[in-house]
Order: sequence, then C-alpha cells, then structure tokens
Amino acid sequence: MPLLSTRFPAMGAVACALVSPAYAATEPPSSSIEEIIVTGDSRENDPTRMATDAESLLHSAGDGNDPLKALLNLPGITFGAGDLDRPVVRGAGPADNLFLVDSILLPEVFHELSDSIISANVLRSFDLSGAAVPLPYGNLVGGVIDIKLRQPSANDHSLRIDLSQLKSGAIVEGPLGQDVSAYASYRQNLAHLFLKNFARSNETLEFRMPESSDYTARLHWRGNGASMTATALGSWDEAREVQRKELNLPPTFGQVETRKLDAQSLGFAVDVGAGQWTTTASHVRFSDESIVDNGAYRRFQTDNMAVRSSIEILVGESTLTAGVNASHEDAQLLSRGGVPVCDYLEIRCGLAVVPGGPLRQNDFGLIEAFAGGRLAVSNSLSVDIGGRWVRDFALRESHLEPRIGIDWAANDSFSLYARGSRQHQRPETLRLLLVNSRFALQDHISSWQALGGARLLFVGGWRMQVEGWYKDFRVTDFAGTGLASALDGEAKGLNLLVARPVGKDFDFWAAASRTWSDRSFAATGQAVNYRYDVPWSATLAATWRPGGGWSFGGKWRYQSGVRYTPVALVSVPPGGTVPVIALGTPYSARAPHYARLDLRVEKNFSFSFGDASIYIDALNVLGRRNIALRSYSNGNVANIPGSGLVAFPNDDEGVPRFVGVGIGFKF
Repeated sequence: MPLLSTRFPAMGAVACALVSPAYAATEPPSSSIEEIIVTGDSRENDPTRMATDAESLLHSAGDGNDPLKALLNLPGITFGAGDLDRPVVRGAGPADNLFLVDSILLPEVFHELSDSIISANVLRSFDLSGAAVPLPYGNLVGGVIDIKLRQPSANDHSLRIDLSQLKSGAIVEGPLGQDVSAYASYRQNLAHLFLKNFARSNETLEFRMPESSDYTARLHWRGNGASMTATALGSWDEAREVQRKELNLPPTFGQVETRKLDAQSLGFAVDVGAGQWTTTASHVRFSDESIVDNGAYRRFQTDNMAVRSSIEILVGESTLTAGVNASHEDAQLLSRGGVPVCDYLEIRCGLAVVPGGPLRQNDFGLIEAFAGGRLAVSNSLSVDIGGRWVRDFALRESHLEPRIGIDWAANDSFSLYARGSRQHQRPETLRLLLVNSRFALQDHISSWQALGGARLLFVGGWRMQVEGWYKDFRVTDFAGTGLASALDGEAKGLNLLVARPVGKDFDFWAAASRTWSDRSFAATGQAVNYRYDVPWSATLAATWRPGGGWSFGGKWRYQSGVRYTPVALVSVPPGGTVPVIALGTPYSARAPHYARLDLRVEKNFSFSFGDASIYIDALNVLGRRNIALRSYSNGNVANIPGSGLVAFPNDDEGVPRFVGVGIGFKF
C-alpha cells in the first residue's frame, strides 16, 4: 500500500462555534494562567452541584450555555482552521491534546459544530493545562482537558428541560434508595431544522448543517469512607456534503460522514487515612465512517479498555501522589478506494489506495507509572517534584519523564511560579494503522516544556497575571513511507490576563497572547510554515447583573487570520483549454484577522412549581465575514478583462450573524 506524495486540495466545511469567558475564584497554589480556569473548588463539599465558577460560565455572551467554550478565551489557546476547529493549545496542533471525563480517556469531547458532548446539566468542573502538565497526565504534547461530572442528587427528584434552536434536551435525576442516586441526560441538535446549509457551498457541493446528539447517565453509591460510580456517555454526529443537482453530474463527489462514541466506566474511591485511593476502569468504542457517492468507503473504529488508578496522601503540609495508567486499544480500518493522508505539517498529501476489504487492524498497549509530591519547604515556598515511566508496547519504546515545579509567595498579593517537564505523545492511531508493519520505525513526538510567571492581586478582587512559556518538538513522521519526514520545531509565548472575579453584580476578563512558532526539516534545517501558527489572540468580556434576575453581557474575540497556500500562477497548458492553478509555498499567506462581537441578555424566574430562565444570544452582531478556511480549485477561475486569468478562493466562513433564543425549566 504505497503512500503517494501527490498534493490534493483540502475540502471541508466550517460553521458556528460558541465561546464564553471564565474566571475561577479559587487560587490553586501553583496554577499557570490557563489553570485559573480550574472551575472546581475542593472546598465546595457538595459534589452533586456544578462548581460555582463553572456555573457562571453558562451565562456569558456567545457560549450557548456550553461552559467548555471558555477554553478559547484563555491566552495561548486558539483555533487553527476556523472557529469550529478543535483548540490549538500553546503551539501544538489540534490532534495533540488529551481529553478525560472522570478518568475516561476519550478521543474527542466536541461535536461537529464544536459544541461539547457533555451537557452543562451534568458538569461539575473542568481543568485545562497547556504546558508542562501535572504529573498524572501523559501521552500528549498539547493540552489536557480534564472534565469532572457531578454526582446525582441524593435528596430531591427533579426534571430539567432546555429548549433552543441549536440544541434541546432534558435531564431527570434523584435518589433510588438511601445510599443510591442516579441521573440520565439526553440532548439533540436542532440546528438543521432552522439552517439548511452549514457553510458557503463551493461550485460542486453543498455542505449541509450537521446533526448530532449525546447522552450521559450515572449511578452513584455512597458508603462509609467509600463510594462507587457507574457512568455511561456517548455522542453521535452526521455531516453531509451533497452534490449540486443543477450540475447534472454523475454521483461522484457527495459524501456522508458519521461519528459515533459510546463509553462506560466503573469508578471506586476509598478513603485511606489522610488521603484517598481512586480507580476507574473504562471501555470506549469510537467509529468514524465515510461513504462517498462514487462508491468509496472508509470506516475507522477503535475499542479502548483502560484503567487509571492513583493514591494521594497528605503528610503534614506536603502531599504525596503515585499511580498507574494502563490502556489497550484494538483498532481497525476498513476501506474501499483511497484513504486521504497528509504529513504532520499537512503540506504533502496523498492517497493510501487499496481495492477493498480489511485494510489494517492492530492492538496498541500503553502503561504509565508516576510518583511524586508537593513538598512544603516553608510557609512561602513549595516544590513539586516527580517522574513518570512510560512503556509503549506497539512502538516498543520506553521513556522517563521528569516533572518539576516551584512556587514562591512573597505575600498574599504577589507570587511567582515556574514548572518544567519532559513529555511524549504516540502518533495518532489512524496514522499508525497506515504504516502497519513499520511500527518499529515510528517514534513518539517528544517535547521539553517550561513555563513561569507572576500573579498580583489587587483591591476589590482584581488580579493580573503575566506568564511566559516554551515548548520544543521532535517529530519523526510516517517513517518508511513516501511521506516520511523528520521535523524539529519550537513554540514560545507571552500571556497577559487582567480579570475581576465572577461576582454578584459585575465580572470582567481581558486576555492577550503573543506566540512565536517555528518548524523545520531536521535533515536540512529548511524552515517550513506551520499551518496552526497564530501569533496574536485576545479576548475582552464582561457581564453585568443589575438584579431582578437580569444579566447583560458582551464578548469581543480577536486572533490572527488562518494560514493558507496562495496561488503562484494560473495558466492554460499548451494544447489545452481549461485553466490550471499552480499553488505557491504551502501556508505562506495569511487570511485577514478574525474578529467577532457577541452579546447576551438573560432573565431568571422563580415560581412555586420550580425555576425558569430565558436567554438571547446574538452571535457576530457586526456581521463580520471571518475566513475559517481558504483553498483554491481549478474550477473557480475566471478570465477578467484587463486582469487575465484570476483564481478566486473557496472560503469557508466562520460564525455568521445569528440570534439564538433558549429557555429552560426545572421542576
């Protein structure tokens, strides 16, 4: 199965994403800028409720009641190919992140429209760490998004219903006995009922609004010093590209892509003296299936069995931690026709072509062991030190990963911190299936990472935080194939945050980031353009609550435009009649900057039978045409008098001007 090095034009569609500002009122002693979004306060002793700061994210402009959208408001966190894409965390790529939901390792936590697959009604808190990540996390060089679900209510039965044009759903919960409680949540995307097309169509295809749904169910048992939790969650997405009927072409280009995720877990927590031991066993099945009108077919499926176990013990003023993470993934790829593949930089692309039948199947095993602790050196100084050992059985590699951190508090209003780590990440499973027998030639992506900064607290709860960070990257990509390359790179950045904590009347959030990102071929040192390089990003947001259940909010988001490959020449070949485009240096041009203003109004009501709320979210109120993705094709060329042959771009636009209305009831 050769990997051809011919380049083909990328095709895709992008629609609307929803984002929200965030601030965590709690102050972990060693948090980087992004980790102030730790929305769960360990001092909050009611695990059946959403953490206070996480709940506040539901009421921010443009978030569509999806608190995970707060990720894009953090400095150093951007999107790489439009406001629908997965987050790009501090110089890495969208595929370099780790997603966990209560220790369940998931391949994805976002729908096709970039809304999260976890309902706000079951969310407890979520943490983000984007550089030199904490000790328990591994197999990533980007960021880790660790989501915690709340426990079912042990006291009251309730029903909540949420309705909006974008998504509607319901959750029912309550006690099933003295020590057992449960909830079940289901949501359905309704956007396709109001908007037919998902993005601007091109000359051949119409991109239909995706459809999606998700569910979460939980059963919780509480004992004396111990608890057990059973969880099931999943999601479904379908996206269609429909060939234009007026062209009267034979069915060739239309495509239907379906993604499905189902996960189950059983978790235990046991008090051990002055600490706690937790263990979670999980199973995750994920499938991604694509059917093309010309008969081509691709189905990628994985079954992942995993166990994550750790113990944390308080010894005086210090905390000791140790644990083991193990996973076994069975993956297969079935195909009829070609499987599109690109190198790590998405510069050289080709097709892996097979006549049909089983293409690839293999097992991937990984085990991680870690130990360390936070040592209180004095009242003002603490040190984090530890290490991880990783064994990848598929690639036959082992790694040692040191982790170290230091925090110093001069007083209650000023502190300094620094952290460093060595990290590795296995290539994506689909990419490994394509190289199959060449496993021994592949390497993990490796990265040294560091960050440091200062925090200042002011009167009235205002704070400022300044931080610098650094990552390097070593990538050996598709070794032994026609797309083989070895890459070196680095990314570094400066982040600034000024914020006023979420309060009863007014909160404020201003974040800005400057990032430098470089990539080059290891053998020659030749520099290459990195598609997900976003030098500038900023967010300004505020919410005012005058009383009476009213709140008014606004948010402005800015970032540098996406990179694209420009046209070098448009010509008609000798003896031909159809113009042909010759592309220039890959990703050497940049689209205009992205900017968007969102506004929100919300009113909450209380009745004798329950509570209700209604909100209006106005997205992109200025109607700015943001370019989410730009490409060129031979079919979009015109002969302009006085200018000659001109190639016009195929632009996928970002979030359009849109007004969403939602209403919720709780009984």
